[in-house]
Amino acid sequence: MGSLYIDESGSMTLECMPKHPCFIICIVHSLDGRQLKSVFKRFVSKHMDDLRKADVDNRMFRQDGSFKELKGSCMPPHLKQAFMDFFCQNHLFEVFFIQINNQRVEPRFYANKARAFNYILCAAMKYWRKNKLLGDLQFQMNIDERNVRTGTKFVLNEYLNTELYLAGIFAHQINVEYFDSMDCQLIQVADVFANIFYSECLTGNYTSHLNNLIKEKYIRHIYQFPCY
Repeated sequence: MGSLYIDESGSMTLECMPKHPCFIICIVHSLDGRQLKSVFKRFVSKHMDDLRKADVDNRMFRQDGSFKELKGSCMPPHLKQAFMDFFCQNHLFEVFFIQINNQRVEPRFYANKARAFNYILCAAMKYWRKNKLLGDLQFQMNIDERNVRTGTKFVLNEYLNTELYLAGIFAHQINVEYFDSMDCQLIQVADVFANIFYSECLTGNYTSHLNNLIKEKYIRHIYQFPCY
């Protein structure tokens, strides 16, 4: 069984393109979930004071001061760099990115954003499997439910299995599950990586770190959309 954890950064938008020139989807493929959760807990414990100072909008900590969840958008550059250095040891996971260039997307494509999201995610997974970047495992896909409208929750599962399993690209069916990110530490890991890559697209502040992660094969592939 393979476990994929998905979160996103930016916005699928044409109206606010100057502010959101791209939309990033991050997929974390966990290779050892138990050890990765242990790394998560150690990172939070080690950087608790810095995380608390960075949380000016009270998104990572509750009113009583207890820790709630990691949010990449709340973390300053030095904490994001520390996050990459801390997590990227022992190859407990690998990361796949989808980078959507809003400036090159046709307006009709975003008429239904849920459908557009499903299409792009499926196209990327098809590419990764055909190029042997993803193994032929029975995958469970875990997604932050706050990024998905309630009425579309079951559409992705059916769509992926039609396009990937019934088409013979994957030998096993894909199971899609939705979680509140507060209850899923590894979705939080995907959140931070998504924000790091989104920030890189805007500022170029993380080029050296990300290049090292590509070289060390933590980042397996960046799927560009549109592809032309």
